[in-house]
Amino acid sequence: MIPISTDAPIYHYPIATVAMIVINVVCFIAFCANPTPPDVSLQAPDGQVFKNEDELDHELQRFNNNDEAIQVFVESLKPKKKQGGWVSTFSVEFGTFQPWQWLTNNFMHAGWMHLIGNMVFLWAFGLIVEGKVGPYLFSLLYLGIGTLYGFVLQLSSIVIGWEGEALGASAAIFGLLALCVAWAPANEFTIVSWFGMQPLMFEISILMYGFFFLAQELIFFGLQGFTMSSELLHIMGFVVALPIGLGMVRLGYVDCEGWDLFSFLNGKTGGESTVGRDQVRAREKKAAAKLHAENIKANLVSDPGVQGRQLQAQVEQAIDQGEFSLAVKLQNRIAASNATVGWKQNDLYRVIQGLLRAKSYAEAIPLMERHIETFDEHRFSIQLLLVKIWLQDQRPRKALGYMQGLNHSFLSPEQMQPLKQLAAVAKKQIGEGVVEIL
Repeated sequence: MIPISTDAPIYHYPIATVAMIVINVVCFIAFCANPTPPDVSLQAPDGQVFKNEDELDHELQRFNNNDEAIQVFVESLKPKKKQGGWVSTFSVEFGTFQPWQWLTNNFMHAGWMHLIGNMVFLWAFGLIVEGKVGPYLFSLLYLGIGTLYGFVLQLSSIVIGWEGEALGASAAIFGLLALCVAWAPANEFTIVSWFGMQPLMFEISILMYGFFFLAQELIFFGLQGFTMSSELLHIMGFVVALPIGLGMVRLGYVDCEGWDLFSFLNGKTGGESTVGRDQVRAREKKAAAKLHAENIKANLVSDPGVQGRQLQAQVEQAIDQGEFSLAVKLQNRIAASNATVGWKQNDLYRVIQGLLRAKSYAEAIPLMERHIETFDEHRFSIQLLLVKIWLQDQRPRKALGYMQGLNHSFLSPEQMQPLKQLAAVAKKQIGEGVVEIL
């Protein structure tokens, strides 16, 4: 099941995601596309390794031509296969302690299909994760999860006694999937899958998608006898990353707008989310403290004009940081000290958009009405949104009355069409016997 798109909100361009894909491709071409032949040696039960026939012959001399003893010893030997060249150097080698391999193994791949498959999923999951936190924190998360996974894997191999090597970005990518589940469980992936030669497209929530893949890996891990396998590596990546993602939500390092896994499972999302409200209060408190410190430092109280300009700059800064409720409070402070100073059109429009995305309709409605009264730009689109909110709140008579009060002579046929559709929805909500207004 390959995800090809998502409805999760994306606030940053996938710069780091593309960069990681490019780095993986470059590393594959440089180190993995033409690996040196594997080095095959023999290992005795006591751990002694014989790299060539001369070393083995020298060991067999201690049996003094005892054919029976030699046969028992030879049958006890096991092949120890080790990939050659840079692939082996940069992969996680089991049974040793090589710290650089914790990071580098995430950029090694066993073949073109291994690489392409991983990059497709890196794009799908990275788009959401980077879209939430930006390129710098995404890079830190991706490399940090991969490195932590490499450390846990190599340490486990020493403790449990695993043999061999591990390579590939799969575990780190499963870690990104865990972050998607923690931050956007209710959003959906559009999936393409194949049944025979027939492609099938459908939508599935990110929570269900993550559950499906984790359950699949657990089942196959069990069918293989709970031994070292690629399924175990994927599970380790997911398990390593999920607590990190949930911890970032609790600590306020990522804003999920009240749609995080905690809120979703508690049935209180969006504006009702306890986690979301706590995050908003913490950010407002921090921003207010910063503003207070800057005001004291600049001695703004002595110059109301300077104070107003400083507050206006703070309004724009709050909007840029997504602190829309704080921007409203700051603008109200400006208006309280100088009633002639109102909203800038672009600032007010951006605040309205942010509040609507957060589903803070009660806070957005008065600002929408103010925008409609004050500015011509975006007036009709905001009027439509206002009507839709009333219809969603089961207030069809208010919506119909508002649409009736619009001057239809100034509206184009293209603008009249959505009004007629909304009027039909309102009439359906009210029931029969509604007077025709459009």
